[in-house]
Amino acid sequence: MKGAVVEIAPGGKIVDTLIEHVLQLVEQASPDRGARKRRCIISSFTLPQFYNPFPSRLSPELMTATDESLRWAQEMELVASPSAQERFESALYGEFAARTYPDAPTDRLVVAAKWCAWLFLFDDHFDDCYLGRSKVDAETVLPNLLRCLASPEIEPLVPGNPLEAALLDLWPQTATRMSPSWRGRFKRHMHDYLMSYFWEISNRSRRHTPDLVMYIDMRRDTGATWIGFDLIPYTEGLEVPTRLNDSLLLRTMELAAIDVICISNDILSHEKEMARGEVNNIVHVAQQLTGGEIQQSVDLVNAIQNSRIRLFLDHKEQVPAWLEESQASPATRQAVERYIVGLESWIRGNLDWSLRTARYLNVEYAPGHGDRVSWAENLSGVTDDALRAPVEDRKPAGLGWGAATS
Repeated sequence: MKGAVVEIAPGGKIVDTLIEHVLQLVEQASPDRGARKRRCIISSFTLPQFYNPFPSRLSPELMTATDESLRWAQEMELVASPSAQERFESALYGEFAARTYPDAPTDRLVVAAKWCAWLFLFDDHFDDCYLGRSKVDAETVLPNLLRCLASPEIEPLVPGNPLEAALLDLWPQTATRMSPSWRGRFKRHMHDYLMSYFWEISNRSRRHTPDLVMYIDMRRDTGATWIGFDLIPYTEGLEVPTRLNDSLLLRTMELAAIDVICISNDILSHEKEMARGEVNNIVHVAQQLTGGEIQQSVDLVNAIQNSRIRLFLDHKEQVPAWLEESQASPATRQAVERYIVGLESWIRGNLDWSLRTARYLNVEYAPGHGDRVSWAENLSGVTDDALRAPVEDRKPAGLGWGAATS
């Protein structure tokens, strides 16, 4: 089955017709609806055969990216305690950058590695701690982070916590080397990423499993992948002109790449996320929808993922003719071609890293009620209660908070 297509709706809005293909796959996977089980099952499953036809690559500057990202994280006080440092090192964030930006010159690879570290640490601060369950705390933290992305010419804000200090240090290093249009796009993607946390918070606080198609759409923001893609032209030193960057063909390839990256991430992180009672995971969403066994749900979402790879490849074949029709200059052709190679590096590099990092291999169970997350550091200046498991948050055994602690 070919991947879904992306179309232009009246008014110029891009509409992804993935919904039709998702529903077809769900219908095929669904057992007798009367026999559905409306519960989350924490169980082992066999990893599917990930279809990933792109070459595995690794920057020769791996160790530099690794060492410099840790040094910077410690300097910014994002990593302070021995347990936090051990967790950081075992996650291999420098390797993630070295795999997703394998052609970057050393100085730009280091900056990209810092961005990756910031995004992962921020994500853990929200998702693995309890800040990601409080709309009030999120409203205190998130808007100030966006304010840190002011124009580099403007005097920066005085940071109020390590997350803000790190952004205020990192943003000028990046933005001053890029065009105003790139800066605007990056800010928009950062805004969408940070605001998507409110959607995740709403799901968690209500213990609500989202609709599958809605989840796929929102996951494109919650995964921060747009931000990662924005760093491709930064690391390459080549920007795609806006008229081509906003084109239907390139947008289709970007959406397909994001879906592949986020679905594989959800499959590989499923056990970890179920251990802490997460509802924002596509395997969990598919299982609740179909009522089938977990292996069936994994195979279903992997089929969606594989269809997106095929969609990406189908549209890649159209690129030469599209560039010809667009009368692209040699420099523009090079920028587009390098950007597409960057998307491929992201698709493959994310998978290779995900199969090695302790971030997904090590399952961390939720702490007991009222206990502090053992490795957590207060990166956002919230009250210490935001780093503790809520006393009143009692879930049935097997859904995370009732699980054994370690």
